[in-house]
Amino acid sequence: MNNVCVIYGGNSKLINSLKIDLLELFDSIILISRNLISDDSNNIKCIKYDEISDIEKQLKKYIKNNKIFYISAAAFSSDKLFLNESNDTLNKSIQVNLTNNIKLIQILMSESIKQRNGTFVFISSFRADVPTKGTCIYSSSKKFVETLF
Repeated sequence: MNNVCVIYGGNSKLINSLKIDLLELFDSIILISRNLISDDSNNIKCIKYDEISDIEKQLKKYIKNNKIFYISAAAFSSDKLFLNESNDTLNKSIQVNLTNNIKLIQILMSESIKQRNGTFVFISSFRADVPTKGTCIYSSSKKFVETLF
């Protein structure tokens, strides 16, 4: 059984700085992001999140019979007040911070339960607890995901 690290938000500065260290800990890394720069070398697989219909099939191919370690690092927020925000931006924030994350958790959690293993890590900021200007959707969606466990 191999150790597989699945990272949602694979283009974040934090994750990019950790890639080399993560490769020492895991047999393979799967990066999932909406703005993905391909990096299919060194046991790093990339999945662009706009391929949502395919994501379950793609993920199961990589995680089946492997120990799963999930890092949720995706984030989308705005600097505008909620009332001044466009519907497109509000919807994108909800999709990135909440909907996509829940879909990934469902896929990974069901496989983790079957295999009786799995670790889930959620990266957020103080804004999940202390909303500031332009972060109400970000804050509430991050807090929701935190409370799943």
